[in-house]
Amino acid sequence: MIDRKVSSLTQIFHTVPSLYTMSEYENMRAADIVAEALIDWKVDTIFAAQMAYPERQCVAFVGDGGFMILMAEFATAVQYNLPIKVIVPKNNILEMIRWEQMAFLGNPEFGVKFSPIDFARFAEDCGGKGYVINKRSELKSTLNQAMKERNKPIIVEAYVDPFEPPMPPKLILK
Repeated sequence: MIDRKVSSLTQIFHTVPSLYTMSEYENMRAADIVAEALIDWKVDTIFAAQMAYPERQCVAFVGDGGFMILMAEFATAVQYNLPIKVIVPKNNILEMIRWEQMAFLGNPEFGVKFSPIDFARFAEDCGGKGYVINKRSELKSTLNQAMKERNKPIIVEAYVDPFEPPMPPKLILK
């Protein structure tokens, strides 16, 4: 699905504070930064990775709340014809903040829900390409199609269950 020559695959998992890892597996280079509530850096990071390694496929995973902070950077990627891939799990909630409120404050859910944005349409309006994943059965085919695109920046909007708790990543070292 993802090209082995990925330059930067950025992710965010909120459950583990401040972890930075660099790894190289065959020709795949990945830089993951994991930090508590750090939600506004991934688009810039993937933008820079694509500029540094134009021959490599660069992919970012960023929640819908975090992506809304720097949506304008996607328009800049279109302007400079950087074929980045941004995968946006969508639940219209600041998920980690919500789960922290549930755990520490007795579930008030204050200020965590926001109006839905059509990220796939936003991508198209900017001049990029947008894909939508509505159900699990569409995941593999949609991601394969998005990863094959090499001429435009891509947003893949993937609907996720807002009641699924955020879990830490599982790392398998070989």
